[in-house]
Amino acid sequence: FSIASSLMADMSAAWKELDKPAVKEVRVRGTEYKGKLDPRLWKLESLRELELTRFSEAAPTRVGGDDSDASKEVGPEGTALFDCTFQSLFSSSFRLAPLCYTLQHLDLSSNAITEFPVSDVFQNCGKTLTYLNMDDNRLSYLPASILCCERLTVLTISRNCLFWLPDVLLEACEKLELLKCDGNELVALPRFPSDCKLKTLSCASNKLSELLALAETLTSIDVSSNALEEFTFSGDKLKDLNLQGNPLTDKKLLKLVDEGASKGLKAILAHLRGGMSKRQQKKKAAAADSDDESSALPANMLKDLLTVHMEKAFQQARPYWVGVLVHGVDFGKVSLESFLQLQLKLQGNRTQIGIGSHDVAPADGIQFPLRLTTKDCAANPEVSFHPLFEEGPRPLSFWLRERWPQDQSRCNYAKMVDETRVAVLENRDERLISVYPVSNCGWTATRPDTRSCLIEVSGVASLERCDCALRDLLQFLHQGQGEGLQFQRIQVVDHKGRGSEVVLPHLDFFEELL
Repeated sequence: FSIASSLMADMSAAWKELDKPAVKEVRVRGTEYKGKLDPRLWKLESLRELELTRFSEAAPTRVGGDDSDASKEVGPEGTALFDCTFQSLFSSSFRLAPLCYTLQHLDLSSNAITEFPVSDVFQNCGKTLTYLNMDDNRLSYLPASILCCERLTVLTISRNCLFWLPDVLLEACEKLELLKCDGNELVALPRFPSDCKLKTLSCASNKLSELLALAETLTSIDVSSNALEEFTFSGDKLKDLNLQGNPLTDKKLLKLVDEGASKGLKAILAHLRGGMSKRQQKKKAAAADSDDESSALPANMLKDLLTVHMEKAFQQARPYWVGVLVHGVDFGKVSLESFLQLQLKLQGNRTQIGIGSHDVAPADGIQFPLRLTTKDCAANPEVSFHPLFEEGPRPLSFWLRERWPQDQSRCNYAKMVDETRVAVLENRDERLISVYPVSNCGWTATRPDTRSCLIEVSGVASLERCDCALRDLLQFLHQGQGEGLQFQRIQVVDHKGRGSEVVLPHLDFFEELL
């Protein structure tokens, strides 16, 4: 079923195709169809492919109208019709929910989309969606629910306004084989997990100045027209490489790139390996890692790493979390009020990051390992929480549905929470420590007599932003107190039991504090 110019003469006949329960493909292009979309489109139960493209040329209008609007258009058999512009389609009343459970192929390219009013727009199709095209829009970030698309194999998001991609994108979308993000403002790429399946990476015309270790599974790499001064790659499956338009400092590599086909890819790869075989490279890298592990820790750093387990559902809702346990805090030297005010300043309106500080010392207090998980208020009515500044624990559903909507200081934050998957930090004894992004708990509140303090930052923006906020807080404590602080870093372990390859903040930060 396709809306095209040839069908414009009789749109009623075209829309009647939606009455057929077996409709599996729908394509509507804004350049060919200037009318309205029949709401029956969202009720198709067998839909596999949906293309809604080129609506950017349509004039902005609102969705439908209220019952008092005499001019409201009526479609076949008296059904009200939606306006055709893409932004109005993704109003708060439209979440693709009726059709996403079967959707496999989704094309939303060329619609001038700036954002998705609902962050969970891709949540329901996470088990089925394999292809997603959002090229030629105006997105500055991707909705967190894209991390629900665990079967996604193709993602194209070229020619948008993206500054960053979720660091865990390739871990959450573990079947992804093709990623195209050309023509954005990217300064970094997602990290590449050890079991990455990515084969094609195209990120030309961005602002990349460095690359972390790329996946060895890659067969095609295009990083042309960036700001790369260095480039390394050790994979042996590469068939296509484009490094043109980068200020490479390796003159020989630059010459090979400029010579292109005359020298060939083999010459470039041989140069990158420094004449060593792949086996020799791995042996050298393993020796370097061993040296790093045996180096002495900074004097203000405790050796043992603590552990926080991050479940997949939490990662999909709130991808980033960093934390440090600080021992020897003295709020007699450092103003507790100023410390808490800095937290509020750094987290702002909490749409990007949220910050918590917790007293670890009480006998019934925080016990590691902690767990980052989600709670369904309807399915788990027994789950309780004791928020900060409240008298005691009550069911989590009470706070979300009754108390917080009436609390002027928390009502806006509570609106961000999906009651079917509330992101929480859970103690080892299953008590809730934090409900993101609304409140920390009362029983671990930081007090003037606190001596050991867990500081944690979580968010949806980027891992770097969480790390920067945590560093600012640690720097504040150090500058106010001087000597006597000791730090214990925390490793995040994902749902597959894999510990984070890089534990933040880096050791060099703690060395600088000394």
